[in-house]
Amino acid sequence: MNTLVTRTSARRNQVAGLYVGKKEFAVLLNDGRRLVVPYACFPRLADATPAQRRHFEVYSGGKMIHWPDIGEDIEVQHLIEGRMPLRTGDLLLAQ
Repeated sequence: MNTLVTRTSARRNQVAGLYVGKKEFAVLLNDGRRLVVPYACFPRLADATPAQRRHFEVYSGGKMIHWPDIGEDIEVQHLIEGRMPLRTGDLLLAQ
């Protein structure tokens, strides 16, 4: 039964739109949910210029967001689950 739930969730958890603000970005999912994420949760995005933040690509069937100028990739499912990187010195670790 868990497999069925995972497959169903995976189809719904796709990017329908992305808003890039000054302090945060918002991901609109195709099921109508909106996830608002502060740039501080992703150090590369926090350190990026506004132009770098605006240059993004959605790929993998809407499951991934990529910022090519800064080498940042974010899986939508990780945002839904609240998994964000932590900064320890210059090393980024996933929670």
